[in-house]
Amino acid sequence: MINFSRNKGFTLIEMIVYVAILSIVFVLIINTLLIITRSYKSIKLTNDINNSASISLERIIREVRAAESVNTSSSILGSNPGKLVLNTTDNLGAPLVLDFYVENNSLKLNKNAVLSGVLTKDNVEVTGLIFRHITSSSSQAVKIELTLTGTERNTTKIDSFYSTAVLRGSY
Repeated sequence: MINFSRNKGFTLIEMIVYVAILSIVFVLIINTLLIITRSYKSIKLTNDINNSASISLERIIREVRAAESVNTSSSILGSNPGKLVLNTTDNLGAPLVLDFYVENNSLKLNKNAVLSGVLTKDNVEVTGLIFRHITSSSSQAVKIELTLTGTERNTTKIDSFYSTAVLRGSY
């Protein structure tokens, strides 16, 4: 004779406890994944803003240091959005006019009135650009105030950057 007195399987209370524990573990895993995703978006956005600022400011500073003068009649100085027009020369010594300006929330560079390139990334907007021309009895400089706003899906970040460059031959 076979004895069927032993009960095999789980009781209803055991199943409820196991399902509750499993549900809590799944909620914690999903919450952790969402936090990691949000952190990645924020880090990527910060990286895009910093790269755009670095590229833009390095290019402007390099061109200001190489420039012979600031064209104050064509530049928009001390207001937002600013425009900086530099008088310089190319590698062969020919006159060259460089123009840094904001159009469609992007920082652009013109060389002799021809678009040379966009200096900011697509998901980064220039929300503030102010150039200030600093002159003294012995030197000239340009102070740059750049505010960038980055957007990545539902995340928005704003950061400001400042720099100053002295024109060549004026120090």
